[in-house]
Amino acid sequence: KLATVPDVLGYSLDEAKRRIEQSGLKVGSIRKSDSNEAKDSVLDQSPSYGETVPEDSYVNLVVSSGKPVENSV
Repeated sequence: KLATVPDVLGYSLDEAKRRIEQSGLKVGSIRKSDSNEAKDSVLDQSPSYGETVPEDSYVNLVVSSGKPVENSV
C-alpha cells in the first residue's frame, strides 16, 4: 500500500506528527535547527510533500530550536 506524504511545513511538531501518522506514515528523525520561526515549528521535511511512498515509511523532520539565527554583521 502507498501513502502520500502530507505537507507539514510550518506546523508545530505535535500537529506534524499527527498529520504524518494519519497518512499511514511514521515520524523518523527530528533534527533541531536555529531559526527565527516559532520553537518546534517544522522547517523542513524529507521526503517532500506530495511524494508517494510505501505505507509505514518514515518522514524525517527539521524543527526550529526556537533560538534565533544570529545575524552576522
